[in-house]
Parts: sequence; C-alpha cells; structure tokens
Amino acid sequence: MRDLTDLAKRYYRAYETGDRVFMEEHLAPDFTFTSPYDDRISREAYFARCWPNHKWLDKFDLEMVVGEGDRVMILYGATIK
Repeated sequence: MRDLTDLAKRYYRAYETGDRVFMEEHLAPDFTFTSPYDDRISREAYFARCWPNHKWLDKFDLEMVVGEGDRVMILYGATIK
C-alpha cells in the first residue's frame, strides 16, 4: 500500500502543474475534500469547484503533512501567479 502522505503531496504537485489526468486516475471514487470553504465535498464537486483554480496558482509550500489511517491533513501556504 502506498504511503498516503506521499500520495497527497503528489496531488498538490499535480494541482500546481495542471495534471488533471493524474488526479482523475488517483482520486478514489468516494473521495471527499474539506477546506475552510468546502465541507466534505464529493470528487465531482471538487473538480467543478476547486480544480479550475489551479490556473492562478503558482506553488504550494507544504508546511505540515500528517497522516493517520486513511486520512491526511496538510497545512500549506500558496503562491499565486
């Protein structure tokens, strides 16, 4: 089994580079996303609401990555274009 923290880091890199194919291939069908603006939204809602924002993002600075079981929490700063 893959280390989920490493996989989560790869998701952030895919977001930076606009690699939607990677995201679609690796996000589980029952994936949920939570942020200060989104409370456990579905995979489909994530792609509709969050994915388009990758166009104005330059880089994520991952400040803390914590994994426990099947959950990963990441604290980050972001640089916009």
